[in-house]
Amino acid sequence: MYFETVVNYWTDNPDGFKPPRTQVKRHLLVRGYTYTEAEAMSIEWGNEETEEEIKISPIKELSLYTVIESNPGGKFFKVDVLYPEETPKGKIRMQKVSLMVQSASDVEAIEIVKKYFDFLPARDELVIKTVTLTEIEEYLKTDE
Repeated sequence: MYFETVVNYWTDNPDGFKPPRTQVKRHLLVRGYTYTEAEAMSIEWGNEETEEEIKISPIKELSLYTVIESNPGGKFFKVDVLYPEETPKGKIRMQKVSLMVQSASDVEAIEIVKKYFDFLPARDELVIKTVTLTEIEEYLKTDE
């Protein structure tokens, strides 16, 4: 399962002027088995990131098919696609899935998704509905 968590903490203003403290919100994509595991991984990441007191809020389960990490340090784009799949009875049904793609740009994210779906007989069968830049900064996953 995939979760989006937000690690909140306060830190000193780097400018040194008013306000003396600023709030920081770091958005994380976490792959884990439960909300509790996602929260624990986020807390561990937050404790390594800062010595300030952190709060994890909110934790949202995301409906993602997979995460494609192609550009470490790149931005995270959520790509919604439709692709045809044959049912056991032989009918063609359009499947809707969302993928999270780490890439340098939205154009690159589209190209990565097209390569991911190269098993389709014809490229024009893949319909990319939306490409959305997310606020996610890091991808955390369980050790496998």
